[in-house]
Amino acid sequence: MFKGIRRFGISAVLVLTFLLLAVSCASTKEKAFEVPAELAEYEQYSWNWQVPKDGKLHFFFMATEGLKMSNPDSGGEKWGDCCLIILPDGQTILIDTGFQDFAPLMTLNLKKMGISKIDYFILSHAHSDHAGATFLGDFLIFDRFEIGKIIYGATFNSAWSDPELIENRAKLYKIPVETYKAGDSFEIGGVHFDVYNPQEDMVRVIASATPDVNNASFVFKMTYGTFTALFTGDLYAAQEAKLVELYGDRLDADLLKIPHHGHNTSSTRIWADAVTPKIAVATGNVAIEQMQYVNYTINGSKVLFDRIDGYIHVWSDGTGEPGYETSRQRPASFYDKLEAGTPAIEKLKGN
Repeated sequence: MFKGIRRFGISAVLVLTFLLLAVSCASTKEKAFEVPAELAEYEQYSWNWQVPKDGKLHFFFMATEGLKMSNPDSGGEKWGDCCLIILPDGQTILIDTGFQDFAPLMTLNLKKMGISKIDYFILSHAHSDHAGATFLGDFLIFDRFEIGKIIYGATFNSAWSDPELIENRAKLYKIPVETYKAGDSFEIGGVHFDVYNPQEDMVRVIASATPDVNNASFVFKMTYGTFTALFTGDLYAAQEAKLVELYGDRLDADLLKIPHHGHNTSSTRIWADAVTPKIAVATGNVAIEQMQYVNYTINGSKVLFDRIDGYIHVWSDGTGEPGYETSRQRPASFYDKLEAGTPAIEKLKGN
């Protein structure tokens, strides 16, 4: 009888252990993301990349994969600038948010990645194709995510009904704001930031002309180990030249967010020669005939346009060459014309 009870006790323990393990596994297994009904129509345009947890620095440049915009300023297809950064320690930075029509899709992308908090929101400048999804319209990013802090250069746009909309909206949401100008620096999550623009005479100025707002863009360089990344907002050629004069080789970077969406208003030869990026990314659907890329490819840069490549993911472990992937296969018919060795580039090399 004693032996029988002992056998029963051992069996019960084994069964109980099995049940506990099963419950534990079920609880630790990640639940599949369910797309909210209000965002279901955007599923076809979204990405399915997950937040890496590998201690590397990651950049996700967001396109739209075919989403048409209703905002008349967008021309129907231009979505503006937006880049999500995952720092090595797991903190998140969101740089710009594109047009207000882009807000639901960007929200879906971030939610699918498991992101509920934006630790730092960096605004390059006060134009709707960079800040629309944050401050304009009814579907605001501030209502969908916890925002830890706003960082920007504090040049105001008089074309907006409220030139100080950004700071006033931040007060409403009780989000702290930090402003930086050329010469400042700061660190976040083991990554060093050097600020090159706006210049001191641009800070807290209410600008009216588009070139003035663009040339006051918040320009900064990130350094992680030996890897560097340069973000440029919508700099025009004149301000590119000024920064080259001021900073020279300090503009050199492994990754470049190409100024002004890759438009030929920018990316001059002198600028491209100073930055010499390994990877140069342009966002915002600039027409092919207006794209400026040769000044980068002549130096051997790998140029990526989200208009052509879709979503773009770049990463670095702080050493060696940065890696990249795109959501679409790179079309040889387009990019063969960009790579070094084509007659157009050989002609430029001879000049």
